[in-house]
Amino acid sequence: MKRNKYTTVLLFILMTILGCSESLEDTYKKYAGDGEIRYLGQCSNLSVKPGWKRLIVKWTNNVDPNVAYVKVVWSKDDQTNECVLEKGVAEYDITNLEEDGNYEISVYGVDKDGNKSIVNTVYGRPYTEYHEEVMAFTRLISRHFFVKNRVILTFSGWDVNLKSAVLKYTKINGDEGSVEFGDWLVMSGFTRFIVPDDVDTSKPVVLYRTGSLPGCDDIIEFEPYVLEHKIMFEADMKQELKRQYGFDENIPEDWVNEVEELELDWNFGSLEDLLNFPNLKKLILGKNRYLLDENAANDAEHGQSKLYDEIASYDNMNWTALTFSQFVLQTLNELNGLVVERYNKHYQTLKKASYIIEKGETVEPDLPYIDLKDYVFSVYPEDKDGYNSNVNYLTDGDVNTFWQPLQLNSYTTYEMILDVAEVRHLTGLKFVQRIYPGGDNQIMIAPSSIRINVSKDQINWENATYVEENNVGNSSGEITLIPFISGGKDARYVRLQVNTATYYGFYNTSFAEIGLY
Repeated sequence: MKRNKYTTVLLFILMTILGCSESLEDTYKKYAGDGEIRYLGQCSNLSVKPGWKRLIVKWTNNVDPNVAYVKVVWSKDDQTNECVLEKGVAEYDITNLEEDGNYEISVYGVDKDGNKSIVNTVYGRPYTEYHEEVMAFTRLISRHFFVKNRVILTFSGWDVNLKSAVLKYTKINGDEGSVEFGDWLVMSGFTRFIVPDDVDTSKPVVLYRTGSLPGCDDIIEFEPYVLEHKIMFEADMKQELKRQYGFDENIPEDWVNEVEELELDWNFGSLEDLLNFPNLKKLILGKNRYLLDENAANDAEHGQSKLYDEIASYDNMNWTALTFSQFVLQTLNELNGLVVERYNKHYQTLKKASYIIEKGETVEPDLPYIDLKDYVFSVYPEDKDGYNSNVNYLTDGDVNTFWQPLQLNSYTTYEMILDVAEVRHLTGLKFVQRIYPGGDNQIMIAPSSIRINVSKDQINWENATYVEENNVGNSSGEITLIPFISGGKDARYVRLQVNTATYYGFYNTSFAEIGLY
């Protein structure tokens, strides 16, 4: 009984399989017909090359005689376009690609019945205004300044891909003016340039450029670069204006336009930022560095403020070698009548000129100093192992004595607090370096900066100055006067922080005197 049951099931399964086989064959014949399946030959070696708002697509056609035409399809996001080409065509220029980004490009053959070959796909990105290489293409002009009716340019250097560069503007008389730049100009040393015409700076001054980009055969007309009336300062000048005037990042333009006199005392990369002051008439150099040691002025390493722009520029077409800073001073002298007063031997890279007046030695002003002989700084880290650093010498009124802690094996910051017994109105601090005998290499430990804080209760501390780090002259016996924030500070406690410097593998510091006024 069971055997008959199993036999019946097996027969049913066999009949089902045979029925399905017939159905699959019928289906095959329905779609394939009686002949063999044949595929169209596909296009090969598909490539794409970027151009200006276009993509150049190339491929190799198949020799299949059944190919009636070739279709090119390109798409980006939800937008799709296509073009039908004759069968022999092997290149197509997709133009008017205004949108930046990657485009998907497909190429395939089609027969007379509309059957397609296997699709070949490639991706390409055209050059547009928003392509990063287009946006980063050289502007040639790295900085520009408007002084009176003149435009002063700083070149960044000529790019080999730059084909042409023309500056266009309106002259003061209303005529159109232009200057064409070439590699002959930029590469021959004219890194600074004064536009030869009087310019109406209320109207646009525009640089027009053409050039090429890697892998692109098109000459591109880049977006015109408009020279804006925007004041930019380098980091060293921003720091100096903050130290003197308390300006943070935003330096008021109306203040800049009104400045007629400036004092500079410390190292600068260059004086180029002075061109931001269109009415500057007097520059005073090194007036606030006071030297006790008569030999300090001859100490080029420590006793002189420096400029580091020793790369030569040229005076437009006169072929006179100038540092960048000298170019700036000469230009401001010609346009504004600028006069430069120089004390001691600071900024020696500036050549002698009729507009530079040598003022000789500086004279320390007479200020109302507080008598500190009865007060002594507390110092941390403290002296150890019976060593006496003589911290009392800092307030003894004698510039020939000095404080010097024991040398250490690691970098250290000394914190020094002076209690003047009662709240006083303080307007500044006097810092005096110790006197080092000629040729004494120990001058290397002389501090170059200090931090100053004040407090009424030794709990709440405030910055005494506009900056965290205050420059101090570090030549032998040099005096630095450090004004406090405008109006002064009411305080009982004064805190100094001084860092050690390296000296033959050890760390140390030393200075002679502190005064308060």
